[in-house]
Amino acid sequence: MKRRVLLTREIGDIEKDKKEFLRRGMGIVKLPLIKTVDIPFTCPDKNPDYIVFQSKRAFEYFEKRAVIPPDAIIIAVGEKTRRFIEDKGYKVSLVPKDQRAGGICEIMETQKRGVVWIPRAEAGREEAILCLRRMGFTVFPFPVYKTFNIYYKPSVFICRVKRVDAVVFASPSAVVGFFENFKNCRGNIDLQDILIVSIGKTTKTCLGDYGIEKVLTPSKPSMEAVAEYLANIWHGS
Repeated sequence: MKRRVLLTREIGDIEKDKKEFLRRGMGIVKLPLIKTVDIPFTCPDKNPDYIVFQSKRAFEYFEKRAVIPPDAIIIAVGEKTRRFIEDKGYKVSLVPKDQRAGGICEIMETQKRGVVWIPRAEAGREEAILCLRRMGFTVFPFPVYKTFNIYYKPSVFICRVKRVDAVVFASPSAVVGFFENFKNCRGNIDLQDILIVSIGKTTKTCLGDYGIEKVLTPSKPSMEAVAEYLANIWHGS
């Protein structure tokens, strides 16, 4: 029997990701739980020595309304973010091995202290900001986009979740969106019967905040790695 996977990112991302699962013999159920939109912003008055982009989306929405100062050192969190930025013609100087806040701080330990810009989501996490400030950097976080939850009728949400063998989460925002819908469906869905998969450690931590302790996480934080991970579980390595 074909295994089915629930994908929860923005619809554009789902359309890109689904091929990794389809070519490994899995079925796809689409349940986009978030939507992002760019928002107006003003860059800080102090020019940056460093700019940290924690996602492709942060770079995309920043570049839409602003220009990267030519002398700024660009830091990209994740290889996909690095490739996306470099495909736009910019040089990425630093890429943390660990994609969590600790990875950013670790890679900055040997750098000269200075001004750091962090374009980010309106409700972004604070760990990297606080850590860099403790290290002596002057940090300017500012929102360049906003994430909205997508809400479904309980009957629609229940139907889609009950059709799948695994749910894949690629961001804390998607986790929040899932449980915002799930709270209206308690008693109708048993998550114990479904594999919960996180693309990375930060998303896994967010799942833990909702009481989900059994979370599968592949060794690499990519959708290709997630698909391969599930294929190995269901079809053997």
